[in-house]
Amino acid sequence: MAYVISYERFARPSGKTVVLAVKRVLASLLSQPELGLWLGRICRDRIRHFGCTIDTKTAHVDPTIKASLFWGIYESAETRFVKRFLRSDLDVVELGSSLGVVSSHIARKLEPGKRLICVEANPFLLPCISVNVQLNCAHARLEVVHSAIHSPNQAPTGVRFVLGQDSTRSRICGSHDTGECIRVPTMTLSELLRQQKIGEYSLVCDIEGAEVSFITGEKQALRCCRQVIIELHTAELGGKQHTVEDLARCLQRDHGFLLRHRYRGVCVFERAGPSSRA
Repeated sequence: MAYVISYERFARPSGKTVVLAVKRVLASLLSQPELGLWLGRICRDRIRHFGCTIDTKTAHVDPTIKASLFWGIYESAETRFVKRFLRSDLDVVELGSSLGVVSSHIARKLEPGKRLICVEANPFLLPCISVNVQLNCAHARLEVVHSAIHSPNQAPTGVRFVLGQDSTRSRICGSHDTGECIRVPTMTLSELLRQQKIGEYSLVCDIEGAEVSFITGEKQALRCCRQVIIELHTAELGGKQHTVEDLARCLQRDHGFLLRHRYRGVCVFERAGPSSRA
């Protein structure tokens, strides 16, 4: 019998790996609940985040989120990409708006008259979205929709939604989830676009894996989408697992998008064509 010795386990970690590990440790230390409570009190629960002011008075904002907002850790990649790449001349559909933090940055980026459609499954966060967007962009044309996005192959009967210990960990219930679950309404991306009378649009998305439903099954809905800023997650649909790389390839191969920029799972895709703008 031949033996093959792998040296990978003995290899020194790369500089990039070490930096990521250090960042994770620092982020954990800076986001301790006690520190978050203290920072919230100092800021009177109005915390600055990359130029926006985020209202965190509601009990549904965990202290760890307050700390990560204060230090600029919260959704930092998505925020940077919105500020740098998001087109200002298109309506925006945001899936997974959570507290309305990224929504606020989107609203400030858009030209007057352009619409922002925020979709959120957690009913307790819907008021937060409206409060924060209006706080940072009083003239925003905002529509907040209470729904989860589901596959066009599934019956629209609603889904069970698990409430995480903070707003970033809530998601559609899986078979092994044991946390508190509530039932929320659902719709497909196509239904949302039809109801809101959306033509060409940009899509901003962070829905913890549920994006697999429209990436793999809604070619028509993505046809009018000119730009996608999305956090991709490994997810299962119909008994098949789709990795982050699978979903990124699908957006490029099946939907005609070009990958413009990426930081880990957060990607910016743009569609090639006469309407695209650098």
